[in-house]
Amino acid sequence: MDTVETFTWEFGGPLAGIPVLLAFSLLCLAFIGSLIVVWWSYRNALRQLSLQRRWTLSTLRLLTLATLFFCLANPTRVDRTYLAENESPKAILLIDHSASMTIADNRGRTRLDDAVRTWRTFANQAIDRFGEIITYHFDSDLRNAPRSELYPEQIPGPDDTQLLKALQSIMDTEKPEAIFVITDGLDTNDSQQDEALNSIFQSTVPISFITGENRIAEEKMLTLREFDSPEEVLRDTAFPVRWVIEARLQRNRSLPITLQVDDQTVMTAELSLASGYNLLPLSATVTSGQPGERVLTLTVGDDRESKTFRRIVSVGSQRSTRVLYYQGTPDWGFRFTKDIFAREPSIELTSVFKPTDEMTVISGQDEVDELPEQSQALAGFDVVLLSQVPSRQLTPARQKALQEYVRQGGGLLLLLSDADQAEALRRSTLESILPVFLEDAEPPPNGGDTLRNQMRQLRQTGGGKAIQLHPFSIVESSRYAYIFGNEDREEQVIPCFFTAAPIFRAKAGADILAQDPSEKDSAGRSGILLAIQRFGTGHTAVLATDSLWRWKLAEPSDSKAPEQFWQQLLHTVAGAGMGSDALHFVRLPVEVPVGEPINLKLNAGPDMDDSLEVVATSPEQEDFILTPLEKDNPDVREISWTPKTPGEWTISASTADTKTRQFITVGPPAVPKPDRAHENVDYHLLRSLASATGGDMLEIGSKPGWMNRTDDGPTILDERRIPLWSIWPLFLLATAFYLFELSLRRYWKLL
Repeated sequence: MDTVETFTWEFGGPLAGIPVLLAFSLLCLAFIGSLIVVWWSYRNALRQLSLQRRWTLSTLRLLTLATLFFCLANPTRVDRTYLAENESPKAILLIDHSASMTIADNRGRTRLDDAVRTWRTFANQAIDRFGEIITYHFDSDLRNAPRSELYPEQIPGPDDTQLLKALQSIMDTEKPEAIFVITDGLDTNDSQQDEALNSIFQSTVPISFITGENRIAEEKMLTLREFDSPEEVLRDTAFPVRWVIEARLQRNRSLPITLQVDDQTVMTAELSLASGYNLLPLSATVTSGQPGERVLTLTVGDDRESKTFRRIVSVGSQRSTRVLYYQGTPDWGFRFTKDIFAREPSIELTSVFKPTDEMTVISGQDEVDELPEQSQALAGFDVVLLSQVPSRQLTPARQKALQEYVRQGGGLLLLLSDADQAEALRRSTLESILPVFLEDAEPPPNGGDTLRNQMRQLRQTGGGKAIQLHPFSIVESSRYAYIFGNEDREEQVIPCFFTAAPIFRAKAGADILAQDPSEKDSAGRSGILLAIQRFGTGHTAVLATDSLWRWKLAEPSDSKAPEQFWQQLLHTVAGAGMGSDALHFVRLPVEVPVGEPINLKLNAGPDMDDSLEVVATSPEQEDFILTPLEKDNPDVREISWTPKTPGEWTISASTADTKTRQFITVGPPAVPKPDRAHENVDYHLLRSLASATGGDMLEIGSKPGWMNRTDDGPTILDERRIPLWSIWPLFLLATAFYLFELSLRRYWKLL
């Protein structure tokens, strides 16, 4: 580590945030004005003074003022500790040597061969970016690779693969800056997957995956690998639908697809497929509408060959999104935003307005008058919304409670409208769980943000002229872009803000939903307006703007855009779950072969009683009772089921209070597979891990995010700012000058 000591000026008061040269110019003008006033006052004193006495008294007064102006300039010593060059950050390369990666197909080719070929196209850039790359091998256990070897000594490897356990072990022991994994995602360790996943999701280390294919496309095949949609949504909300088409073709062809909601077509597309193997991830945004069941029907193919798959989405309010809205300092937006929440039936609001320690205004059902210091007191809320809360109210105990609340599945939404609010939370417990870095929340070098906000406020209060609102720049690639609606529809919601906090850098694993391209930092990064990140089993979000109440006033009176935006945002931060604690199926398969046993997973919750009943209904409307298996995890029930006839089956689960059902397509018998080398790569798991941690799926020709990052200089490990004006010798000197002046004035009979 290298420590460097530098010196800077951090002007305070009205000079804060403006360029140093301009601040010094204003101080010089003030000093010259003081010189004129002091000279004039002693020139016109009660008693006539000689020129020498006037100069003596004026000099003493100016020395006192100069000392005070020096304090206003706030000279500061900055001690920065940098990562030394010989301590460059490292990356880890994990290589899967299990049987599925090392068994060759009838062409003599393994998945490891294909993945290594892809890795070698990125290896040099990874070394340039991260420096040292340490290689590990894993299958049933984790071990160091001798001389960074990529291939195993023994082929094929063992059948056992513990991918998640290997990742968890690396994160606990090595603390790397990035992890690259060559694997197919086939983890055979089912017993501790949930624990390992939670540990990985809480880490800030980006994980990138390199996969390989080794299957031979001998026969034609068209199927749906994944069909993901939430099982429960609120009314009048937009929600994402994602699916993955898998096809093997003997020649190029076009493939039409149609997505319907009930009987209404919401999307049609024509896909161009190449001969050979194709894997196409697609998505669409759907509006839920009024309460009830929505049947999503996806038709893949044409009259010659087509398949139809269905999913059910429950629209309603099995329970509302419970929100604790905590407002600190007074703000016009509190009343407007609170009214928006109160008018939305899907939001159950408890608001606390605490402008002073002695005054609290509470509305809602729950008895809450303070931010709790125990996470258990927040368990009754899905989202905690903090707006302009003074730092004195965010005590360490309360921040710790919020951290634990989010870790256990709660949602936290923080509103930051200026740099002062962001600065108050720097390096706090609360900042550690946010999706952005508040250490970078400083005005741009030209002082543009603070000056711009001040000028906006002046224009707002002067002359009654209309203020200018600035629209969000929506990041359409975000997985949460559905919050704003479909980009192809005219009714897309685009919020507009008046002021924003200067935040420019997101953490690994964070998802940026909206930016402000008009504000950039010295590295050219656009300002971040809205970002979301998973922490533990919950979510945290930062809205780095005002509460958008001016946008509400600027909209037509019949517009519901602000209500829709807030409803979608709160529902997403709540874990959206889209019913995460309700009865629902977990990763239900889309199409299964007839006659083969499959395991269904049902999230029943720890409080689910013995009235749970699971029924499989055949295409001939014959019911079969399915019995859940006894497992250690009380939240998840596993059901083993073997479909006897092909066609569309309905799987229903119900208790005394709730019910859910879904469709499963049962296809023809599976073609026998000679070995594990022909099992499908688990792209769903790998994409989820890469997306949640800020990593990438590396493919030849792709450009992952870490390749585009510029070198911002040495990595700062620690920074200490020591003000030089708040020292007793400086105040003693100013006092001495003033006392000496007073003594001379009394001696010369001016007092």
